Amino acid sequence: MFKQKASFSGAVGTTYDVTGADVSVVVADPNAAIPGGMMTLSTSDKEWRRDLDDLLNTFINHGFNGNIQADERTGMGPVPTGVFIQVSQSPPQMVVLENNVEIMKVFTFEETNDLITFLAQWIRTNIPDIDLSLIQFRTSGYNVAY
Repeated sequence: MFKQKASFSGAVGTTYDVTGADVSVVVADPNAAIPGGMMTLSTSDKEWRRDLDDLLNTFINHGFNGNIQADERTGMGPVPTGVFIQVSQSPPQMVVLENNVEIMKVFTFEETNDLITFLAQWIRTNIPDIDLSLIQFRTSGYNVAY
């Protein structure tokens, strides 16, 4: 069984934890939760794709704006890959950015599978010596409905 946990920004300077049925993101290791975000620990390409799909759907379905950063998991801690996904409710889109500034591609909320395929190809092309299962996702965001 998996445990669900995330932490999102609240009022200025605060954060609040969201657990249980409020968040649909699955975390393979409950110890992977970090302040200010969610960290995934995939062990296969299939699980990596499912984790990213769950994260994207959580942002979309719960009205969160924010970022999903892809990091390489190493024995020395996470190493940024230089790519992250910016999720926006207005306009409703997901933007894949390289080096935190260069827009690589923009996707609608209906194109999550296309985004996942695009990101997998980008990682395999730009970081060829790494298996997708060694890429973890860290999130930060806030709910625009509050």
